[in-house]
Order: sequence, then structure tokens, then C-alpha cells
Amino acid sequence: MAKDGKHWFDPRRQREVAERIAARRSQLQPERKALQARLLAKWRTK
Repeated sequence: MAKDGKHWFDPRRQREVAERIAARRSQLQPERKALQARLLAKWRTK
């Protein structure tokens, strides 16, 4: 298998890290949720 430069880490930890990053970048709840969803989608792609 070829390496694609992505590292797998636990989905629970992915959510925690995404929440932390989103909270740091935005105070608005809808924007925070959108940012969190984008981060999770980016990390889950293969």
C-alpha cells in the first residue's frame, strides 16, 4: 500500500480535537459547527 501522507487516529479523539480547534477559531455556534464538520470530513478522507 502506498502512503498518502495521512495519519489515522481515533474518531473520538478526532471529534475532541475538532471541537477544540473550532472553539478557538470562532465564537458563533453555527460557524463553529460548520468548521468542526469541515475538519472531520477532511480528516476522514482517504
